[in-house]
Amino acid sequence: MATNEFKAFATAGGANVLSQEEYLALAALSTGFQSGIAKSAEINKALRQATTGVAALAQFISEATDSDINDNGDVSALVDKLAAALAARGLSRENPFADIAADGTENQALANLGLGEGSALPVGVPVPWPGETAPEGWLKCNGASFDTAKYPKLALAYPSGKLPDLRGEFIRGWDDGRGVDSGRTLLATQSDGTRSQSGSLWVRQFKVYNNANITNAAAVQNGEGVFSIDNNAATNGWDYIENTRSGTTSGANKIKLSIGNATETRPRNVAFNYIVRAA
Repeated sequence: MATNEFKAFATAGGANVLSQEEYLALAALSTGFQSGIAKSAEINKALRQATTGVAALAQFISEATDSDINDNGDVSALVDKLAAALAARGLSRENPFADIAADGTENQALANLGLGEGSALPVGVPVPWPGETAPEGWLKCNGASFDTAKYPKLALAYPSGKLPDLRGEFIRGWDDGRGVDSGRTLLATQSDGTRSQSGSLWVRQFKVYNNANITNAAAVQNGEGVFSIDNNAATNGWDYIENTRSGTTSGANKIKLSIGNATETRPRNVAFNYIVRAA
């Protein structure tokens, strides 16, 4: 196993060093120690901060190159090993930060590091966007096909090479064995539906006498649930004709069934444009 001779100073528990709060408040932190005697805890704190950083860099070089890092004052050898460590990480000696700020802008630096806008989200996650046009580096979830060779990370999420069409759609959480929305597979579509509704109609039976003729009839008297009754304006429904041999009733009941006010079942909502990162 490779060794690293650069060690951090005063790292043991209870070491004689200032606390971080005391170090930050130390006047010499900005001016350096002046003539006189500096306290050992102050010097130890400064030494620990410096040696810890050096030890960390040396350890990075040692692990990346699998070589011993010797404290022998050979600066050239150490620089060569640092270059080898950078190369092992896909970087170069001439440009150790892989053109992080090639054009001097923050956006370019983030892009070169793979930390562009929205990069905290995995590629393939639909994101609501308030504009009609997707920003640079993003695609609209409109059911279109995409180049899987050009966007290999996106292809991992959508191996078919086709984005889901989320125009006018709601996204529902996959059931995953819970039993609330059973039988669904990921990315499967589902048509709209309405919860089952019921109601009752109350019917009044009677006889209508017209001279010698007797007619059995019935009229709806009341409705419950999804049913309601509209009475004819001519009379308040049917009247039972009793103890007479002539006469008829006038008027009728209209049964009304009214459910919903649109061509689809939907909750309140706000329209956004779903997009995904193209990478």
